[in-house]
Amino acid sequence: MRRTLAIATALLYLAAIIASLFVIIKPQASVFYRKMTLDPQFLYPQAGAYTYHYLFDDNTYDPSTVLILEDDKVMPLAYLGYIQQGGAGTYSLKVTGANHAVIVIVPTEQVDPARQAHSYSLYIRPYLFSRAWGSVILVLLLFGSTVFIGYNLVEADRRKVLLSSPLGVAHAWTNLFDQPEPEASTKRGFLRRDAPLIILLAILALSTWMQTSFWQDDATDFDIYYLYRDGQRLLTGENPYARVLASDMRINDKFTTVFPMMVELSYAAQRFVFPKFEPMAWLSLWRLFTLFANLGIIVLLFRTFNNAKGPILSAFVVLFWAFNRWTLAVEGSSGADFLPIFFLLISLLLLPRKPWWGLAFFSLSLSFKQIGIFLLPAYLIYIFQTSQKQPLKRTLWAFLAIISIPLVTSIPFLVWNFKGFVSSILFSATRSQFQFAQPADSLDMVLKLTGLSARIPLLLMLALVYYIAWHYRANLYLVCMLAMAVFVDFNSLFFFQYMPWFILVLLLVVLAVLGPKQEHLLTIPDKRLPT
Repeated sequence: MRRTLAIATALLYLAAIIASLFVIIKPQASVFYRKMTLDPQFLYPQAGAYTYHYLFDDNTYDPSTVLILEDDKVMPLAYLGYIQQGGAGTYSLKVTGANHAVIVIVPTEQVDPARQAHSYSLYIRPYLFSRAWGSVILVLLLFGSTVFIGYNLVEADRRKVLLSSPLGVAHAWTNLFDQPEPEASTKRGFLRRDAPLIILLAILALSTWMQTSFWQDDATDFDIYYLYRDGQRLLTGENPYARVLASDMRINDKFTTVFPMMVELSYAAQRFVFPKFEPMAWLSLWRLFTLFANLGIIVLLFRTFNNAKGPILSAFVVLFWAFNRWTLAVEGSSGADFLPIFFLLISLLLLPRKPWWGLAFFSLSLSFKQIGIFLLPAYLIYIFQTSQKQPLKRTLWAFLAIISIPLVTSIPFLVWNFKGFVSSILFSATRSQFQFAQPADSLDMVLKLTGLSARIPLLLMLALVYYIAWHYRANLYLVCMLAMAVFVDFNSLFFFQYMPWFILVLLLVVLAVLGPKQEHLLTIPDKRLPT
């Protein structure tokens, strides 16, 4: 079964690459269009023309690609004014609302369509089958191939298989699915061999269906829409970080408070990938990335817990992650959190075995959204206490590695307007907690603290967490969980997108408690604590 699955997925992957290339080369091919014949009884005569009301799914189909055929011949598109002047053999299209368009057709001959003198058909192409989307999907597929090849080049045994022959890539792929056969065909053998893969595929399919079912038509209320606007501001030469200078640093007007990676990606997408980039196109692109990131989190959690304790615990963990109310809420709002959480998870899993790679992915996570900044001292304490030689030097290099990507991506804005950039990033520390109604008052609200003083309870509690990490040489996953718990419970503001960050490290603490100590317990042995 596993070998069959390996072959099937490899063929699907190759087919997707070929299809993406085909879309890039010839996106106007008729095979990509949906065809429907217009019923003559719904062609309403009006001043020498015929009006047809067309209902379509505007999340799937691009109305600008509509083609009208008269007797299997494509009619030219014309402006409505020309249509009204009697332009024979032309049509006009106007989108009048969500999922609705009005098509006005002027036939080549003025005849009654009810007599079926002419037959009319409509072609429309989905957004997915465009040159821009084909390029995006091809890049993702090639990136996946690069990651797979890099994964096999890291270790000698996998590298030997990969380079063994021209078909080494195929052998390396099938080896991912191969496991030693059980001694006997028993239920326990099935549980070890096939059940984990079946469980994982079922959860991935259900999560994909759930996440896509939450996608909404209107993007203007989402934070991701304002990142689209920031990209637009860059296109027009406006610094999105300078807007905060005209404020009182208290009331938020959708200021840019994240590091520039997301803003720069929004600019690049609008400048180089999608001409006339619209908010819904940006939202569709972002949803694709967040979908892959969330599925990647599920796969990593399942694989890690399955290797440690088997499929039962791993199934619980990924079900908890995928379907708790906070993850579902972020999916519904197309939030910008899954991608940095995905990189944070990779970082925490890599840190014990490949610390520099772990630090690099933590830096990448911060560059997308800096909520993980509260884990920075925990990382540095861990690096210092696990360093056998020159711990201070290694800790300094670790700090530089962590800030490297956010710093490099911030340099253009630091040069452009240093005060505006720093003020915009620090706005989260000074914004008023009374602008939005909170589900429960934080300690600073009870004490009527405002401004920077309102952050004192949060900072004191975080300082205690870091002291615990240093004094008790505590498990890194536990320290991260405590830090995120303090952030959620003592921060002046609470938004639902904070909770998945806490849930991730909470689940990793389960791994630290139940998993094999030599692999998953990021604890430094110390006689002061019982093992």
